[in-house]
Amino acid sequence: CVECSVGRYWRDGSCVVCPAGTYADTVASLTCAECPAGKYLADDGVEWRLHTLEAVCSPCPLGTFSNRTGVSACEDCPAGKFVASQGNTACQTCKRGVALAPGAIQCEPCSTGQGPSSNRDSCEDCESGRYSTAGLVCDLCASGKSTSPFGDDGVGGYGGYGGGDSGGYGGGGGGCQDCFSGRYSSTDRKECLVCPNGTYSQDMGAGSCDRCQRGKVPDLYKTYCQNCQPGTFSLSGDDSCTNCPGGRYSQNEGSFQCTQCDLGKVAPAGYVQCDYCYPGHIANAAQDDCEPCAAGTYKNQESDTSCTSCADGEVSEAGGDCMQCPQGKYANSNHTDCEQCAAGTVTLTFGKSECEACPTGTVAASSTFDYFGPPNWIHRQMSCDNCICEPCPPGNVPNSNGTCTECEAGKYAGAENDAAKCIACPSGTYSNVTGLSWEGGCLECPGKTTPSDGATSIDMCIQPGINQSFQCVRGKVCAISGFEGVGLVDSHQMAVKMEACLLPQPDPP
Repeated sequence: CVECSVGRYWRDGSCVVCPAGTYADTVASLTCAECPAGKYLADDGVEWRLHTLEAVCSPCPLGTFSNRTGVSACEDCPAGKFVASQGNTACQTCKRGVALAPGAIQCEPCSTGQGPSSNRDSCEDCESGRYSTAGLVCDLCASGKSTSPFGDDGVGGYGGYGGGDSGGYGGGGGGCQDCFSGRYSSTDRKECLVCPNGTYSQDMGAGSCDRCQRGKVPDLYKTYCQNCQPGTFSLSGDDSCTNCPGGRYSQNEGSFQCTQCDLGKVAPAGYVQCDYCYPGHIANAAQDDCEPCAAGTYKNQESDTSCTSCADGEVSEAGGDCMQCPQGKYANSNHTDCEQCAAGTVTLTFGKSECEACPTGTVAASSTFDYFGPPNWIHRQMSCDNCICEPCPPGNVPNSNGTCTECEAGKYAGAENDAAKCIACPSGTYSNVTGLSWEGGCLECPGKTTPSDGATSIDMCIQPGINQSFQCVRGKVCAISGFEGVGLVDSHQMAVKMEACLLPQPDPP
């Protein structure tokens, strides 16, 4: 028998050269040994000399690997991995940079502004908020910086571009820029945000914003704090100044509180000072506006803090001056209106709070006159009612309604009458007219007698033998001055005054 030499093995009755990836380092081998992992043997049973020792197994070249035994060739490292030495059983993942193609022996940097993909097999633009200068990794922008210094709100800022971590600008990761004044960087540095309400950032590159102190608020672009204007105020952190509420004021810039108006003064919201109300008006309860004095009251001086009731005999409208009531009228108890005196009563002068009854025998009458009122005013009163008391005209007397009434027929009232009543025409006279003004107007009866005083017609006059239809008391006869008792007997009786009925006189001798 013949022993198989090294590099060969026994198969099917003959010695055969070991296949690719194997070797036989002893004679009479029944099998071939496999090259270990990380090595390969490319010859596939052609040259036995290439299969005699393990040493004939070559280590995997750079950029390749073999994690199996008995291979005829090593595999290229996949993209994203590399091998920088021979005989490796595995590839290394790039930690910095990328391996763009299979079989890489080292990792290459990406272009500026780019970084490796997650598989390290391609380059990608750095995401917003990160930058790359060497192209090996996308780093987070420093506080106060961002790859989008304007942010996403479209509002610009002040100042130029700041220095970036990479020295360049690129919204896709080329470089980080200082946030502009009025902005600050977000936690993920993806953008520069506008400072929150009530805060500001004066310098570029701010990582946070500061609150304005009280009395100040941020300007429109949140870049500095500005004083509140007079009439307004703010507390720390306020985004805008607030008008002082009604009844309060602030005179200076930068106020953080408002001052209460003094008593009697008012200030609408947002005012810089308090003012007194005009005459006739006072401050309301909130001291933010003036309101008119109530009817019946007044205020003459601006500095007065309250309204005063009008004096007796005076009235006022709301917000007006007090005025004396004219003659013929009086001020009501509320001093709100001048009311007409009742019938038979008068006010003889201005400014009365009650009317007076006219003296007996007189009535309230009207008059015409002018008068002067308060300074700088002239009041012209052409006429007035119930402003004077005067006697009734002759033939008239006052009645219960305070007016004059004519005396009825059979009565008279003269100018000298102050008894406030009509007087009956005396016995023996009569009057058939009304409004008789003197006693002499009573006409004498032809018979010179009447049944009583106040006869109203000649028919009431008694004439002997004509209309003597009345009888004297029995035993007496009617004795009429100037007439004889002819034809009068004691059976004749007359309803005349008793003293006119006398005992019969004896006939003369």
